[in-house]
Amino acid sequence: MAAKPFHFLGGEVLKIDENIKGIDINISLDDTERALLSSCVKTQAFDVLQKLMEDIVRDYNARLMNTDPIKKDDVLINHLYANAVGGFYVALMARIKEECGLDQYNNRSRDPVNDMQIPELR
Repeated sequence: MAAKPFHFLGGEVLKIDENIKGIDINISLDDTERALLSSCVKTQAFDVLQKLMEDIVRDYNARLMNTDPIKKDDVLINHLYANAVGGFYVALMARIKEECGLDQYNNRSRDPVNDMQIPELR
């Protein structure tokens, strides 16, 4: 029996392409794809996605900072992971900014939230 594609908010998750390997990958977006990406970036859903990605980057950096410095192999591995995760995030945001021609790709404020200003949290 064939597996059904995973459905999420009306779309389908694309199948992993096993042919995409190596460092010579350069995918060009057409005008329709660029327009779809631009419309997605300006939604609150993208803000949530970006918030989750930033949290994952922080988690990997915290994991590195909390590594026992005596365990040099663990430090090296966690450094590689933190560097890769952070590098992917930075590269993805730069590519989105480039593709969409945006000066700012995020709707949410970069200022820290003061919980005392939210009545439900008082």
